[in-house]
Amino acid sequence: MNKTKKKYRTPKTTITRKKTRKNTFIEQFTGGKVMGSGGYGCLLIPSVKCKNKNDNEDANKNITKLMLAKNAQKEYDEIMKYKKILVTIPNYKKYFLIDDVELCQPSELTKSDLQEYEIKCKALNKKKITKKNINKKLDLILAINMPNGGIDLDDFIKQCNSYNQYKKINNSLLDLLTHAIIPMNNLHIYHSDIKASNILIDDDYQCKIIDWGLSTSYANYKSTDSFPIFIGHYNRPIQFNVPFSVIILNNDFKASYENYLTSKLKTDKKLYYSDVRAFILQHFIHINKKYNTGHIRYINKIMRILFNENIEPLYKKIKNDIVTTEYTYYYIIEYISKIVYEYTDVKNKKLDLQDYFKKVFLKTVDIWGFVFSYFYILNIMSYTKQDKLSKTENKIFEKLKHIIIYYLYENPLEPINHVDIKRELSELNDFFDEANRENPESLRIILERYKRKMNNEKNSDDTKSNSGKSGNDNVSNTETAKLIQFFSSSYSKK
Repeated sequence: MNKTKKKYRTPKTTITRKKTRKNTFIEQFTGGKVMGSGGYGCLLIPSVKCKNKNDNEDANKNITKLMLAKNAQKEYDEIMKYKKILVTIPNYKKYFLIDDVELCQPSELTKSDLQEYEIKCKALNKKKITKKNINKKLDLILAINMPNGGIDLDDFIKQCNSYNQYKKINNSLLDLLTHAIIPMNNLHIYHSDIKASNILIDDDYQCKIIDWGLSTSYANYKSTDSFPIFIGHYNRPIQFNVPFSVIILNNDFKASYENYLTSKLKTDKKLYYSDVRAFILQHFIHINKKYNTGHIRYINKIMRILFNENIEPLYKKIKNDIVTTEYTYYYIIEYISKIVYEYTDVKNKKLDLQDYFKKVFLKTVDIWGFVFSYFYILNIMSYTKQDKLSKTENKIFEKLKHIIIYYLYENPLEPINHVDIKRELSELNDFFDEANRENPESLRIILERYKRKMNNEKNSDDTKSNSGKSGNDNVSNTETAKLIQFFSSSYSKK
């Protein structure tokens, strides 16, 4: 799985709750402790002290990311780099958590700071910076102190028990799209990793974008420019929150496909769509083996929710395999094949990836991720059978499914139209109002059912793990490749 760095956010575990209007959702902590670990560092709440700083100077900072010095410096530099441009967006402070970020040498950590360090600070433990020796190795690490901006949007959604709250979230997200994401893209900055866990939301329903580790800027990019493109899009695996075409944005794919074209067109005068699809299929097999990404399993879950009613009851026992081959692989392969076929210059045996990248990908990548920030609403509702949802709730469910399938999966050759997306999402508000009038308690019941079933699933997974068994979703890469190859003949005939 592609490693995601731990964000600066409020953790889920409550120690004490401060009773203020501003922070009814947001946990406040009376003692510092390690709350989690990302790919590169560990999150501590409240913030640790910086050397040569007194308490008053650090009073407005209440979160720390402890990282190896080079990683901390890189992340801090990224924030500062994009801040210089983002500050030109009106009211930028409302939408981007980039102010009051401080890089410093941490003071000696206290026992309170190191609570649960051995268990939760995996990133630094892997580098042999342990609870016992960390204070002797402080010269190897740096601290990034920053404001507490709220909690992850996905966690926030899981706490909402009324459709009025969903409506407020929707309005805030639409505001974020209109006044942050689109202006950001107009400045040629692309976050490239927008998702619910990279959006913080506070009790005033104000959303802010965080984590600039995969962000890129293409202010002077031209269609004639050559690859490689910046690291934010280069050699990334399949991920649910960016277009599937991200796996072909590299020189290796371009060279391999153009070699295939040269060989193919020596004997054939025409290039058929089925030829392109067969090539993409083999490339996808290779990519799936190479990255062993957990995103495929997550995309399978998305597909199960989107197309569950299409699977006949007879096949429920092999649902995972059907979803994987007939939906996940099919949509990924079709999406990429349409792009490659459209941008193939048969006469010159070239693939114009640069043209696609500029005309479509850059105008799509952040809106794709933004749309998927709504998936958590869909996910919660999916744990209630549709015949137990009201007519209006089914409208909400079907509207969200339609937006994902139509705007994201089925139209790879055109940029996602943000005007249409805003119109479609705005229509949800009427449904939220209607559902709330019908039964103000309905969402609470749906949420309780979701939490209960999720807990049962977790217990089931733990049992399988302890017994050494694995489910259909844990198929090895070799078995996955065989599954794809099994369906390749039918794909190539379509």
